[in-house]
Amino acid sequence: MGDVKCKQCGEPWDYYGLYHGDVEPSERKMILAGKGCPSCKSKPERKRKDPNLEAEHYASLLDNAE
Repeated sequence: MGDVKCKQCGEPWDYYGLYHGDVEPSERKMILAGKGCPSCKSKPERKRKDPNLEAEHYASLLDNAE
């Protein structure tokens, strides 16, 4: 499986790792829902610089669909 990109900051997360200890279950739900990840949540609020992040997030979810 490939990476799931965070919709907010574009950080790639290993799909397997999301379900096997890389993040807490609540963090996994936020990443998959496009509400941010631990990487961007630890940074101050900022505007999205890349308008393609949303499209990349959804494309990465489709690539990893079972």
